[in-house]
Amino acid sequence: METANSNGTTSYSTTSYGVDSPRTDVLKAARAVEDLLNAESQLARRRSSQSGPNDTDRAAMRLIIERAAVHDPVTPKELAEHLQMSSASVSTLLHRLAQGGSAHAIDHPDDGRRKLIVPSRSLADSAEVDPVAARIRAIAQDLSPQEAELVTGFLGRVTEAINRPYP
Repeated sequence: METANSNGTTSYSTTSYGVDSPRTDVLKAARAVEDLLNAESQLARRRSSQSGPNDTDRAAMRLIIERAAVHDPVTPKELAEHLQMSSASVSTLLHRLAQGGSAHAIDHPDDGRRKLIVPSRSLADSAEVDPVAARIRAIAQDLSPQEAELVTGFLGRVTEAINRPYP
């Protein structure tokens, strides 16, 4: 049961088991995250049964396309850091993307020793790489800046909680 305190805070009654009764809005938010995790798990199973790019390839292409769209091509080192992969693994990934016609390396215009990774002309739209991510971005377009900030903060904290190792 919700009770207003004299200091302006709200307290919640405990159940007969001595545990705070959760607020309905908190339960809804937690359930929505659980539903999202279940949907993502189903999506991963569907994707693994289909041919096409794997999750790492899609994540790499999303970054490559997003950075190219703002005229800031990604370097192999930045891609390795973003994907948390070794440089050798990124080399293999880039070879696979180049063979598949998704992306290729070009010389850095100011430093010929460095490479930049750019999408191929045929894959300049991230919706072609990951239609689900494109649909999510379209939904996010409906958010106000304040809503986007709130959702980003909440999902960031959820992501941290999921990535935190078990005690």
